[in-house]
Amino acid sequence: MRWPNQKILLPLLVLLFLSIPLSTQAADPQTAWIKRVIDGHTLLLTNGLRVRLIGIDAPEVHESAMLYLDAQRSGRDIKTINALGRKATAFTKSLVEKKQIRLEFDSNDVYLGRRDKYGRILAHVYLMDGTFLNAEIIKQGLWVCL
Repeated sequence: MRWPNQKILLPLLVLLFLSIPLSTQAADPQTAWIKRVIDGHTLLLTNGLRVRLIGIDAPEVHESAMLYLDAQRSGRDIKTINALGRKATAFTKSLVEKKQIRLEFDSNDVYLGRRDKYGRILAHVYLMDGTFLNAEIIKQGLWVCL
């Protein structure tokens, strides 16, 4: 049995399928609201997505293998690294927590598909007043240079 308007129905179904959102992101995926700051380089958005700041590797705040690796590589004790991590987190919070931001993605980052190995979206983050968060963290010396 054939559908009477099969030539019309198939293109309509394709258009309908392509119009369904594939994620819970807002209509404008370039802007978002910050729910909370996880650490100096990771943000949680109100839509549940996590964002990792491109080019920023703030000292670790949470106990992890990376914290111990940073301590081993730098020769600094864990307490010092944690203190630096808390300072970076507090600075990031002071700038963006509960605010609207604009995300920009690295167009050359095709290999990772804009995500890191932990599933975080990789982005440059701008405040709505134009402040470039990634650069502000570097200016303050709050990225890892252990």
